[in-house]
Amino acid sequence: MIDQRQLRATVLCGLLGVTAFAMQAAETERKSAGVRASVLIGNPIEDSRGWRQGILDDLLVDPADGRVAFAVVDAGSRFETPVRSLALALPDAKVSVVEGSLRVDMTLRELKRLPSLEGELESLDSAGKARLVSLKALMNASLLAAAGRDLGDVEEAVVDIERARLAYVIVDYDPSWQATGRRVALEEPEVRSTNGGGGDVVVVADDSRLRSAPEWNAAVAGLPKESLWHKMQRWLGLL
Repeated sequence: MIDQRQLRATVLCGLLGVTAFAMQAAETERKSAGVRASVLIGNPIEDSRGWRQGILDDLLVDPADGRVAFAVVDAGSRFETPVRSLALALPDAKVSVVEGSLRVDMTLRELKRLPSLEGELESLDSAGKARLVSLKALMNASLLAAAGRDLGDVEEAVVDIERARLAYVIVDYDPSWQATGRRVALEEPEVRSTNGGGGDVVVVADDSRLRSAPEWNAAVAGLPKESLWHKMQRWLGLL
């Protein structure tokens, strides 16, 4: 005869296990929402049909709120325009990531009508808006304490491209009291530009926040990677 108390305890443990697994999966999915900036930058921008129509030269972030304001499009000769760098406003555009490329729901004709990056930045300056930060610069930034002490380096930036947000930065945290550094994911990083916005980009954080930040590695994060076929095409110059 089955012990009813033992049966109920077994069922309860099973339900708790399923709930815990679901919560962990949801947290992993939330953390994994994004793509590494280094995978995107330098790769093609594709139109709605999947045809290459330029190169993603950079992503510009508003340090005040972590919003990805613009994708910088290197037009090259395909756009037949004297302006080299065009500004694709995010999240106004409908975009997705396909095998490391940024696919935009626009035709070539619509892409050709994008405004120049220089003009957009001048408009922001004249409106007194905060200077935007280059993600290429952010991925080479120093990690500093509020007092200016060097704590390590920023290795990577992860963006949620569809929501046009800087999800987190991956930092190599190297405190003096620890023999080896830790690679941690720092959400909502405080990004600053030195010398009144015209100098180097730095990320500021305190020791306590960095010590409590989760360890990071690509396998755990589950971030999308560029396919081998895509890498081969780029190496052969076909993209």
